[in-house]
Amino acid sequence: MTPAQVATRFYEAMSKRDWKGMGDLYQEGGTYTFSDPLFPRLNLQDTRSMWHMLMSRAKDFSLTFQVTSASPDSVWVEWTARYVFSRTGRSVTNHVKTQMKISNGKIIQQDDVFDLRDFSKQALGTVGQLLGGTGLFRAFMQRQVAQQLRGFISHQAKKQSI
Repeated sequence: MTPAQVATRFYEAMSKRDWKGMGDLYQEGGTYTFSDPLFPRLNLQDTRSMWHMLMSRAKDFSLTFQVTSASPDSVWVEWTARYVFSRTGRSVTNHVKTQMKISNGKIIQQDDVFDLRDFSKQALGTVGQLLGGTGLFRAFMQRQVAQQLRGFISHQAKKQSI
């Protein structure tokens, strides 16, 4: 698969909230990294768990995407997710730019960029608007989502052991 085909499959799976299909497109073994403003450094397993958590909690989720550029080993995608933020019930439209590095038809690195202040304003209201662009708020949010992800992973592990 070309990088553009990999990205297309990934975002088609995301549009269906198919976190397993998304996860299958990541390369096993080696050093894999995912990064975005809220999840700055995830390994492969944490990335798969993050998508599982986000897709399983998504309410009124819709997605549009466009592959904007590709090379033999990378692809750039612009995508927009619309959903209801579960913690506040507020509607969010998140515009994201992604770069994926691809090897042997699998994603080996993914870097997502979006405006954290804009996201925070939509998801959290006035507090997000006032604090969303600060480093302190970013660090606070990163700790919060890391804690949520750890809790989700722990819960999933308990469910599998039953």
